Amino acid sequence: MENNGDPIWPDAEVEWSKYRDPFYWINSPRMGGEYLISPYSIVRPIDDERLRARLTTLVIEQRTQGIQAPQVTKEMIEQAAKNSDLPVHTRAKRLLKRITQNMKYIDSTVEIKESGEVTPELLAWAEILSWRELTYLFRYLGAKGWIGIESDNRFEEKYVFQVTVEGHSQLVETVTNVDSTQCFVAMWFHEETDPTCQYRVRQLSLRV
Repeated sequence: MENNGDPIWPDAEVEWSKYRDPFYWINSPRMGGEYLISPYSIVRPIDDERLRARLTTLVIEQRTQGIQAPQVTKEMIEQAAKNSDLPVHTRAKRLLKRITQNMKYIDSTVEIKESGEVTPELLAWAEILSWRELTYLFRYLGAKGWIGIESDNRFEEKYVFQVTVEGHSQLVETVTNVDSTQCFVAMWFHEETDPTCQYRVRQLSLRV
């Protein structure tokens, strides 16, 4: 594995360093943040972009559960290959959630450009592949009344909008519909993941 970019998204710009043999630490906005990977995880390049997107979703889900730098394993890639693409409605809500997480104020005006720094991260969270798909989701959110689009300047490849009251309400509704008394933990048990598994189990005080 050469230190020349993101092993999952080859065209993405990343930070890369050696972690603990055989793992590499990678910080990739296109993967939504930090992750660990070993040369044994990817036997051949992942050519299927939709598979890459589903794999990115699995990594982000682990990160939202408190794992700062999830390990990408062969088992995770196999799971991503079996998974279905997220429904459009789910992708739109995930996009809205990430946008609000990055807002300083609840009434902030948001400006998203195709070449903007935050765009790769939004593609990752929404499980999409292109600026064209991203603008479709912006229009979807606008049609739902969850964002108020102030500028749809496709010539400048830029969207400017505010999250509406209804948009914030949708996110609150999503949170309150989750049963907080239950928890699902997905972990791959493999020789290369043993140290992390043991560490996370201790952190969560789980009995196995």
